[in-house]
Amino acid sequence: MSKEEREKKEKASLVAETNEDDLVVDEAEDIEYDDDSIAQDKFKKLRAKLKECEKEKQEYLLGWQRQKADSVNEKKRLQEDLQKAKDLGKKEAVELILPALDSFDAAFSGDAWENVDENWRRGVEFIHKQLADAMTSLQTFAFAKTGDRFDAGLHEAVREELTDDEELAGTIKTVLRKGYKMGDIVLRPAQVEVYSLNAFGPEDQASR
Repeated sequence: MSKEEREKKEKASLVAETNEDDLVVDEAEDIEYDDDSIAQDKFKKLRAKLKECEKEKQEYLLGWQRQKADSVNEKKRLQEDLQKAKDLGKKEAVELILPALDSFDAAFSGDAWENVDENWRRGVEFIHKQLADAMTSLQTFAFAKTGDRFDAGLHEAVREELTDDEELAGTIKTVLRKGYKMGDIVLRPAQVEVYSLNAFGPEDQASR
């Protein structure tokens, strides 16, 4: 082999090696690029999954809060309904007792009551006390007495007595039937006779 042919062969071999090295570098760069793309894709998927988990967690939290609020409201409503039922039962019980108490009051107010046999009278008064104690246990109390200032929210004026006394006017002369309250609720207004100021003074009446 001549010197010239040998040199050509060496040059061809060198070019082949150079091309092979470039190919290896290109493949390595391609592999590095592919690995980075895969990592980025996984990161995006993980971030999307995290957002989805956060959204689900928030939905579960809101659902739990709604259920808790509904449970609290339902418990409160049941307690209110129970209290209303209790109050209604107490009111109905009181309304059954009131006529009996009215009868006792009517009997006690007459002069003939003092002439009744003492033993019998004590027995009736004991029964009356039992009913009065039952009313107290139901948080129900009688109101209205002679001399009280008339209050349209508490009293029902069924009769009136004219008076020239300005201080006496507007006060209760006689309680005809007691009123009753359960707590702050008026179950029944008291029926009363009330003093009313005479529109005409003594001089005006004399002239008439």
